Amino acid sequence: MATGCAGKRPPVSSAASATIAARRAPVRLAWLPVEGFADAQVASAVNQQMEAVRMADVDQHVRAPVSMEVAQLSIECIEATPRCYGAVGKHLQADRLLWAELTRPGKRGAALKATVVLFDVARGLEMHRAERAFADAAAAVAGLPSLVEETMGAAAGGSVATTRTSVPP
Repeated sequence: MATGCAGKRPPVSSAASATIAARRAPVRLAWLPVEGFADAQVASAVNQQMEAVRMADVDQHVRAPVSMEVAQLSIECIEATPRCYGAVGKHLQADRLLWAELTRPGKRGAALKATVVLFDVARGLEMHRAERAFADAAAAVAGLPSLVEETMGAAAGGSVATTRTSVPP
């Protein structure tokens, strides 16, 4: 009889269960820096913007040691798919990923396309993707803050803070 009671736990009060329910695991966002192949100045500007992002429900904002492309190559999953992005997130021990892609549809000095993506690793889906084409590097540098803010604000329902930084021409 004594052994039967020793294994039972006392009931948890409703206040204690509310506190337990309110706790959540820390959320870690890893942002992956952009390499300057398309344009070094624009890459630097987007990296500054992503570094400045703070989301209310994220506990840790960390810079990944490599770009998305390098991260994908290192785990041998190079497709632009949720499965590969999720594998990158798990490799980086992140709950969310933030990265940007810069492409030049034409020759150097011509138009530049920027894409910013916020990805939920656990759910395996994009929280938000924003794309914009810019006439040149100067227009891209000027437009990047709003592109990053759009991505983060849409995903967070508006609860995002960024520090605007200016990049010299």
